[in-house]
Amino acid sequence: MDDAVKRFKSLENISVCMLVIDLLIGLILFKYSDYSIKVNSVIFGGLLVVHGLFSFIKYFYDGFGAKVFSTEVINGVVALILGIFMCFYKLNSLKMIGILVGIWIIFDGLLKIWHSVIFFKKKEEIGPLVMLSSLLVVVMGVLAIFNPFKDYISVIRLLAIFFMAYAILHGMLCFLYKKRAKELLSIFR
Repeated sequence: MDDAVKRFKSLENISVCMLVIDLLIGLILFKYSDYSIKVNSVIFGGLLVVHGLFSFIKYFYDGFGAKVFSTEVINGVVALILGIFMCFYKLNSLKMIGILVGIWIIFDGLLKIWHSVIFFKKKEEIGPLVMLSSLLVVVMGVLAIFNPFKDYISVIRLLAIFFMAYAILHGMLCFLYKKRAKELLSIFR
């Protein structure tokens, strides 16, 4: 079990590194939001591809992820498809970028909700916090798709804010998961 806890914690550390990248790209895009549609599409598409590849790494890492990270394969497929599409298909509007990124954010949030339901069933104390942050992620995805703030803020700036918020929320969960690694692994055994 100690070896599994070490591997789990190392994957969570890598997740935190990924979230730092999300935070930095969010900050850059918030400050410099007037790139062309193609550049923004490639930036967000590349970010989704990296998330998708990392999801596959989490799933296939040493045979460990099949139980704990079972949803990561779904997240990986969705992120890779959307990311590759955004990188290579000529999008004609920023709204399309918002829709595609919003779809991934919603999927990611729904998969985290699934984890929180498991935590509730097993009476794990972090269940409510995971549920709350997951619901916030889903709301961010819906807002990214529909952008009710379009009169006040551009799609790219909104997505930049959401990626920064996503990084903070998910980073908080990573630290919780690391702190409760032994208990969480026992749930999935």
